[in-house]
Order: sequence, then structure tokens, then C-alpha cells
Amino acid sequence: MSALPFAANSGQYFAEPADVSLTSAELTRALAEGSNYSLVIASNLEEGRGTPTLGIITDPLCFFEVESMADVKLKGVRDADADAAVWQWPDAGV
Repeated sequence: MSALPFAANSGQYFAEPADVSLTSAELTRALAEGSNYSLVIASNLEEGRGTPTLGIITDPLCFFEVESMADVKLKGVRDADADAAVWQWPDAGV
């Protein structure tokens, strides 16, 4: 199994990408909403990759390094110590 160091409130882990890109509209909304903005990362959606999982990170701009581009990339997602609520599909037949 690949490294899954991203801890959740529930003590579970999920497989997430190393970086996430936000559009300028998403960044504007995240800045305006603060703790009312959540980043949702879906993992294991491909058949045979494991149980499909959603990682929900509230106020993600507080946890990740931001790299300025045309869009914004949140760096260090895999290695961050951010709290995330984790939802898994019940018995997805995997």
C-alpha cells in the first residue's frame, strides 16, 4: 500500500494527491469564506484502487503552502498535518 500519512479526525487515512490546483474563483472563495470553505479530495475512484474515499479539509489555505500561478496549487497535501473528515462509500464492492 502507498504511504498514507494524512491523518483525519476519525483516525483514518486516505490516499490523496501531492498537490491540488484551485482556479482563481476557488481561491477567491476560499479566501473570503475562511473556515466556512472546505476542500474535498476524492480518492480511489478508479476500479480496483481500493475503497472510494472523500477527504474534507476545512479552511485548506491554513494548512498548505500556496504557490502562485494562473491557478493556485496547494503544495504538501500528502505531508500536511491537517485535520480532515473522511467519508468512505459503504461496501463499494472492492
